[in-house]
Amino acid sequence: MKVSIINRKGSGNTNEDFFCANNNTFGVFDGAASLNKFLDKESNSGGFLASHKVAETFMLSNKDLVETVEAANMSLRESMLSKNVDISRGVNRWSTTLSVVRINENNFDWVNVGDSVIISINRDGSHKVVSPYHNHDVEVLKLVKSLSGQKIDNLWEYEPFIQASTILQNNRNVTYGVLDGSVEALKFIDHGTEPLECIKYILLLTDGCYIPKENPDGSEEFGTIVEIFKKNGPEGLYMYIRKLQHSDKKLWKYPRFKQSDDFTLISLEF
Repeated sequence: MKVSIINRKGSGNTNEDFFCANNNTFGVFDGAASLNKFLDKESNSGGFLASHKVAETFMLSNKDLVETVEAANMSLRESMLSKNVDISRGVNRWSTTLSVVRINENNFDWVNVGDSVIISINRDGSHKVVSPYHNHDVEVLKLVKSLSGQKIDNLWEYEPFIQASTILQNNRNVTYGVLDGSVEALKFIDHGTEPLECIKYILLLTDGCYIPKENPDGSEEFGTIVEIFKKNGPEGLYMYIRKLQHSDKKLWKYPRFKQSDDFTLISLEF
């Protein structure tokens, strides 16, 4: 098995993505900072701390994947409490998505929380989005799209955008799932087992690997991602997405939260 990993910072101050690659367990994690802008003494954001803490739990665990998610969620909760975070308010919580696989002899186990995804690519070129995809950002991105016609600079500082982002965070583990140390997060665990027969690649991607699109309601272009990956590899996919993002620095064409998101991709080739 050949393993390729890309983990690149976006336009933000901190790379809040992280990954694990330990023996036969591989995962990607997309951290999200709390709205209260928590920073620890080393100036690490809550999103950075969440993705690293959860990845660390997977790197050290020999339990099954669902049990490891539960342990990681508890570890994240304890980390926040140790930093005196008031976790009774959702906007204070650190959080992360996760997509993790464990490779066995004839199959692989997988687990997912949030909008990172796992894609398998077969030897005949066909592909399957293994983990369910949840586009929980769509309502905020529709707002960004509606504002783009006004040609507003620094949309992320615009009050309606901030208000919509607050509503989105308050809906965590109500209408969509992320790991944030809460009991409610565990209701949003998806998991399963897939055969390895016929599989050429397994891809694990955070949402920074998704192709920018003009219509927020449109489907994610996972088929295009697969084709670019097969033709140009992980680095080619990264360059393709960054080129689109740099062509629209003000977010007017491709609605999103910032110019470029953190990008983390693991490719397993069999």
